Amino acid sequence: MKRLCNSSRLSNLCCNRVAMALPEQVSMAVRNVSKVGFEIDSDQPEQVERGQMSVQESNAPRAGIVSRAATVSYALLLIGHAFLLKEQYQQISDAGLLYCSICMVQLSLAFEAGTYAAGGLVRAGGKTGSSCALGMLELAGRVRLLMGAVIWAWLLPWSAELYCRCSQSAASPTAVLAVDHSRAFAIFITVFFALREFCVLLLGEPASALDSSVAPKFGDCLPSNALLGGQFRLDKAELETTGRAVFVPSRSRKGLDISSGLALCSHILGSYLLCRRVSTNVGACWWLVGAWGGLFGRKFGNCWNWVFPDAAGEASQEVPRMLCRAGELWWMR
Repeated sequence: MKRLCNSSRLSNLCCNRVAMALPEQVSMAVRNVSKVGFEIDSDQPEQVERGQMSVQESNAPRAGIVSRAATVSYALLLIGHAFLLKEQYQQISDAGLLYCSICMVQLSLAFEAGTYAAGGLVRAGGKTGSSCALGMLELAGRVRLLMGAVIWAWLLPWSAELYCRCSQSAASPTAVLAVDHSRAFAIFITVFFALREFCVLLLGEPASALDSSVAPKFGDCLPSNALLGGQFRLDKAELETTGRAVFVPSRSRKGLDISSGLALCSHILGSYLLCRRVSTNVGACWWLVGAWGGLFGRKFGNCWNWVFPDAAGEASQEVPRMLCRAGELWWMR
């Protein structure tokens, strides 16, 4: 396969795995949390918001065949991302920030897959369930969402820099400017989410976040949307349908899907422009194929229950999520 980059190690990544970039979707409904997970039980809204809903109040069924297969699939996804991380380390570990961006994304996806797999093994109310295990799953749920909201942003400068490195001629001033601006945007996203967490640790949750009748004050939007603060609860619909223990915020958090959507758009655009510039190089086309594969996995996962309205039970929850993750793994590959 022909080279895409000047560096021999980078050319291996670009030509053989150019689709490498990243995790998840223009829409996060399938990736992070199902919309059902944000809904509050209409019969017990105060209990849910305060995190007082007892685990035993949800009838957690024994995991069926679909959920067990999904648990195995999540474990395989974790292994797959770990394998890709090792391979990319051998190829471009000396590429500086370019490799660091890839490494963070791979770790985030591997952690997410491990969280879902563990949720299928530690079923609330079951023999394997315990307060310690559920506490660890709750913390993992918070970290999973925070990592997804922040790390996706670092795929923007990744795609811009990859375009510059893989171009056959010197990068144009516009391309270099795109790298600088996308990197600045990624830093801004990181600082913004870090500020939200710092505010809730310093000030706690504002009264307006706990009581809708209280008028919000200036700056309340930061701590009220923090992920390390506030109440998390078991996704009741997920627990009753699949038996998987997945923790989600009692109140919806805003802004979690911005980075993932921009990351996918930047890779589709960057791969398309690179294909136009070096159309004779088959390796460049694989980046475009990989990005479109990630988009297809996300969107088809979102549309699964619309395409198959008769699908119910475990399949309606597990299949869309697995389609999204499979598309992302193809993208990373």
